[in-house]
Amino acid sequence: MRPNGWFVLLALLAATPASAQTAGGAPPPASPAAPSDSDSKLPLAAMRHEQPRRDAVEERERALEAPGAQKAQQREDRQEDQLYDDIMRQSAPRATGEGQ
Repeated sequence: MRPNGWFVLLALLAATPASAQTAGGAPPPASPAAPSDSDSKLPLAAMRHEQPRRDAVEERERALEAPGAQKAQQREDRQEDQLYDDIMRQSAPRATGEGQ
């Protein structure tokens, strides 16, 4: 029966509120309040990720279907590929004939 006494004592200690354990019966320190929307440093719009509106989607689709849009996109892709190739060529280790 003695081990059951320890369990009862532990259960009672766990059930006591934390304020009863403070020295001198002083109340526990106040917890900081959650910041309200007006206290936030960021604007609320910066925290939202809204879906684009239908008219914005249609406008982008029309811009992509414009007569010169495909050629301009292909030209831009070629320029990016050329830049990538130049960077990779310059950063690659140069093969020298010293080790042969």
